[in-house]
Amino acid sequence: MAKTPDLVLRRGSAQDVSAMAAVINAAYRPFVEAGLDLPDVSAGLSEDIAAAHVWVAEDTSGLLGVLVVSTRPPTAHLMNVAVAPSARGRGIGGALIRHAIDLARSSVCQNIVLATHTGMPENVVLYEKFGWQIGGRTVCESGCRAPAFDPQNYLSGPRLCIRCHVPMSNVTCTVQFVQVQEKPMEPDAKFWDGIAEKYAKSPIRDMEGYQASLDRTRGYLKPTDHVLELGCGTGSTALLLAQNVQQITATDFSTAMIGIANRKAADEGIENVSFLGIDPFDPQLTTETYDVVMGLNFYHLLGDMGTGFRRSHDLLKPGGLLIAKTPSLGSTAFFKRVALRAAVRVMQAFKKAPFVDFVRIEEVEKAVVDAGFEILETDNVGGTVPRSYLVARKI
Repeated sequence: MAKTPDLVLRRGSAQDVSAMAAVINAAYRPFVEAGLDLPDVSAGLSEDIAAAHVWVAEDTSGLLGVLVVSTRPPTAHLMNVAVAPSARGRGIGGALIRHAIDLARSSVCQNIVLATHTGMPENVVLYEKFGWQIGGRTVCESGCRAPAFDPQNYLSGPRLCIRCHVPMSNVTCTVQFVQVQEKPMEPDAKFWDGIAEKYAKSPIRDMEGYQASLDRTRGYLKPTDHVLELGCGTGSTALLLAQNVQQITATDFSTAMIGIANRKAADEGIENVSFLGIDPFDPQLTTETYDVVMGLNFYHLLGDMGTGFRRSHDLLKPGGLLIAKTPSLGSTAFFKRVALRAAVRVMQAFKKAPFVDFVRIEEVEKAVVDAGFEILETDNVGGTVPRSYLVARKI
């Protein structure tokens, strides 16, 4: 669930169908009354909800907006956006469109497509405002006149109506699409590969703090949990926590790190940990699969920390837990922060350091909440650099 100051976005449920249909029909009524030939704009909501395609926007006054979007890679399809006439001007349509794009990104879609009627010029203006580009004009040639298409066939043809599956021609409806594959900057895999052996042999600088974090983390784990660890390094944490859970899937950008982790697992005879040399957006990681997602000293290495948290949210089962420990270099004292920035830049210039985001503790917490989590515990665990340790539940 995502929030704006006075709005909540959540998945639609069967109990919402009547309210959603009312919003959609009210939003399209002016166009129908003006004589625009439209299909049943609120048809199929129950099926869309069952397929997890529907999101709603609401506040304390009730349901105000509806989003129907399919995010099956490689192409996401924005099928419908509607806002109650009484709620126009509050930015709800824009919030729903941005949410659709975020969903497409986190599902590793290469692009997102939609269709809108040329008789709705204000829609075209709105989409262009958000950076969408017109990709063609299509209309169903059957009696349904649906302003829709099959996104899987759009580029390769034939172009088929998603309602009645007949060919469509260049007549009435504008089809627009936008690229959305904007993964955060990935940590330099070559850098981590190059230091893997040295990293594996280096002692943990703050063993007391590390053990304390492990103990706190164990308190949230259950024997039946399937845990995903992002940025697992050489696997030490995953192997230490393996006895507390049913299964751990541990990933890292560095294949050299993963190779060392696999050797450790074999040496220790641990069989319930799987190490994968992939990034968090790899399709091998499927949505709503994991009970816990851990990122310990990881999210600050992404160019877009918020996208990392949103991806973690999507990978979790409903009610699943995020456990994150994030160095917050932006929260260090001013002169120390300036010195650290200068040192990191020099090291990066000589390929001796990866990308590092100087985030503040409050920025970490805000990014987690904005990604759709409720924070259960947060603490500055200190050390030479402030570190935000937090536990949050997917809502």
